[in-house]
Amino acid sequence: MVKKLAHKVQRINLVTPVDLLQRIDRWMKEQPGFPPSRSEAIRHMIEQFLDGAARTKTTDKRKG
Repeated sequence: MVKKLAHKVQRINLVTPVDLLQRIDRWMKEQPGFPPSRSEAIRHMIEQFLDGAARTKTTDKRKG
């Protein structure tokens, strides 16, 4: 890890079934010019999920 980034990132280990990794790899291949690494793909997916969850939560508050 680059020394100046050490305070901005944290490494995690992820244990997951092989079939999930295969799904991630397939998804990566379907993305034009998308990330060269699983790590980047997983970060992207998590950000998309969290952004969507935040929008859903905001939308739900308006309905109630």
